[in-house]
Amino acid sequence: MKEPTVEQPGARPETEQAAQRIQAYVLRHWRGENSLAYAFWVNFVLGVFLAESIVVVLSIATLDTVFDPGYLVYRLMGIAVLGVMFWASVGAWRSAGTSIASAGVAEPPRTTLWGYSARVMLVLILAVPIMPPFTIWPYIGPFWHYLRPLLWEFRPLWQDLVHSLF
Repeated sequence: MKEPTVEQPGARPETEQAAQRIQAYVLRHWRGENSLAYAFWVNFVLGVFLAESIVVVLSIATLDTVFDPGYLVYRLMGIAVLGVMFWASVGAWRSAGTSIASAGVAEPPRTTLWGYSARVMLVLILAVPIMPPFTIWPYIGPFWHYLRPLLWEFRPLWQDLVHSLF
């Protein structure tokens, strides 16, 4: 007959240990303690890609089914993807800063090239969502005389700027 196992006072269940490992991983990345290559390629590029892929797969899987998750669920998934993107970009930015700061000091000697390159790539990647207004400006131009009063009414602080531009 098997004896019942008695947990030792300092022992933790495996799930709690796994949760602590995940929390340590998230915090280590957030602080920029991972290597630049790992922080950028694994956590930022692959992590954001996987998060967005999960949202796309779930959206496609529920298209023609009886189960309709609704507008709120899709918005919450989008917010979760933005959270992953924010976490990944902050950690990669900080890892790039650590890489730049340790240039010439670490063994073997490092260059600042990869740190600055990663930061430029992060800025370019994260700037994509704000680019559409600039790309559609030529199409808005002819309708400017309709939009101008609205901008002046709702954004009085921008009046001088808009007037000086046009």
